[in-house]
Amino acid sequence: MKFFRNGYLNDGCGGLLTLAVGLLLFISPMTAARTLIILGGVLMLVYGLAMLVGSLGESGMLRRADLSGAVVRVALGVFMVVSPTTVTRLATTLVGIYLLLDALIGFVGARETGRPTVLYILPLILGLMLVLNPLRMVLSVLQWSGIALMATGAVNLVTAKAMTRR
Repeated sequence: MKFFRNGYLNDGCGGLLTLAVGLLLFISPMTAARTLIILGGVLMLVYGLAMLVGSLGESGMLRRADLSGAVVRVALGVFMVVSPTTVTRLATTLVGIYLLLDALIGFVGARETGRPTVLYILPLILGLMLVLNPLRMVLSVLQWSGIALMATGAVNLVTAKAMTRR
């Protein structure tokens, strides 16, 4: 296929993958979130186990820093695999707290410098909504992320197609 020749394979495949992930996020956001968290947990678990094996030095002694990092990664990986809904709720709440703090700090800084404070109202409202109702808000955020990913994937596909015509 001419579409994937001339070095545009990355744009074409990336566009298709982005479009597919966006569609999955839009159609079934919680399934997509759980799947991504479980995959992340498996990766964290494998990485932690690899670190455990690698923490044995040439002398056969365990290096403490490597060992502690490996144990934390294994524990986090197990937690992500066993309880993806809790991880989703926790991550959503943490993002909400970050948005609240960022909006409040920006609001105070804008008032002191005379900049418009209207720019910080939307992050403040979104942060409040994420903290007060994390599970319902995560569905909306994931669906909107799916829409954005579908648009990005479509643009990547159109760009790759247009570049093959040159």
